[in-house]
Amino acid sequence: MNSFTSKRLTFRPITTADQSFFAQQYTNANIMRHNGGALTRTDAIQQHTRLMRDNQRAQNGDKKTIVTWAIVCRNSQNIIGILTLCYLTFPYNSHVIQQGLHSNINQAEVGIILVEQQQKKGFAQEALKALIHYSFTVLALTKINAFYNRDNAQSEKLFTRLGFSYDANSPQKNTDKHYCYLEKR
Repeated sequence: MNSFTSKRLTFRPITTADQSFFAQQYTNANIMRHNGGALTRTDAIQQHTRLMRDNQRAQNGDKKTIVTWAIVCRNSQNIIGILTLCYLTFPYNSHVIQQGLHSNINQAEVGIILVEQQQKKGFAQEALKALIHYSFTVLALTKINAFYNRDNAQSEKLFTRLGFSYDANSPQKNTDKHYCYLEKR
């Protein structure tokens, strides 16, 4: 698992030193309102520990489950968010996996969280563009999935701008979630 960059951002694997930042974001009710709700500080720290362990397994060449990067502003060197790729495994999102079982689809789900002060500045789009490029060229993914709450209009605009397609036959269509995807061309 490597670091990578975009014009204004650096993406590096999360570290132990990021625990406080991670906990601060994941306990923030406003930031987490579209991501399952805020965690307790204890749960956020445990989640950070699990994600660090997952990153280490991925680095060691073991089965990838979730890989997580800190999003760092290149000018200030401050962390401004968290970026994740969750490799799809049964039973999680099995309906999406089923679509790729009879082909060579190597896929993952993308997730992003930005600090409130850095939202609506184009960082989410820049970060996801960089992750898409990295995922298709370095990680050899062939499909990137995104799930988000139906009331999250910002995510819908973002994924539409990035060229994600919406699956009209998705089991998600009659729920509070949207599902979209981007395939490698």
